[in-house]
Amino acid sequence: KNSAEFEVLEPFRVLSENMTMADRECLIREILAAEGLFDGVIVAHGSDTLCYTTALVSMAVRQLSCPVVFIASDKVLSDPLSNGISNFESAVTLITSGIFSRGTFICYKDKNGESSVYLGTRLSSAEPLFDSFLPFDDSRIGVVKSGNFYYESGRFNPSIEEINAPREPIMGGEFTLKDSVLMTHSSPAFDLCRLCVRGLSAIINYGYHCGTVNESSMLALAKRCEAEGVDIFLASFKDRTAPVYESLSEILKQKNVKRLYNISPERAFAKVVLAYSLDKELLSENLFFEEIY
Repeated sequence: KNSAEFEVLEPFRVLSENMTMADRECLIREILAAEGLFDGVIVAHGSDTLCYTTALVSMAVRQLSCPVVFIASDKVLSDPLSNGISNFESAVTLITSGIFSRGTFICYKDKNGESSVYLGTRLSSAEPLFDSFLPFDDSRIGVVKSGNFYYESGRFNPSIEEINAPREPIMGGEFTLKDSVLMTHSSPAFDLCRLCVRGLSAIINYGYHCGTVNESSMLALAKRCEAEGVDIFLASFKDRTAPVYESLSEILKQKNVKRLYNISPERAFAKVVLAYSLDKELLSENLFFEEIY
């Protein structure tokens, strides 16, 4: 609609399920290079790993002085039922509205046909049946209607002023994203004892709803990891005051076992990758609203 001028860059082309850590590092470098040159950045991304990449980018480019908006498509763009073009239009509308001067977002038309806008650290991966994404905090940051963006003040949503507030960078001029973090999920069909831990920096186990795991398997894994210098993070616990299940008491006594609080799998993975890649204590910081409360 002649509302914007574009410069198109294609640092690489890959199916999102095939993205490597080197690809994500390349993407972060390209976005950081946009500092001071553009009013906004739109990233065309596949839907499969969309939420993992947006979580990582949200934290890595937190200081960027323009908004970064990710879009995806539920179907190939040649399909007339695809929401890809609509998502692109919403991204342009969000940026040209001027409401946000920084921050990372996702524009995606939801299962109700609404052009929803989410914070880059608040959307969880799509479920496989209806291809719908759900916000981790049960709310979106806003919606695009009739060519306008409308902010919504959900229960856990940061204000516009909080999103626009300047943030200190965590990435220096030289950085390498290490591909040495492994994520596992608690499941009756998955035996942690079968994991090979050699060469890892850390393991994240996203447990059952209170962070629980199979006690004997995790204890055996923790001892093997300690011998290899590998840390284990258990997720997600509601908060530091929540009661701990008896089955976890012995596990949490292990020196290399730590807890992550109030965080989704996608955000947990991104935050641990950055912490070990940059050798910084980032896990206690709320880098880009990844902690809900």
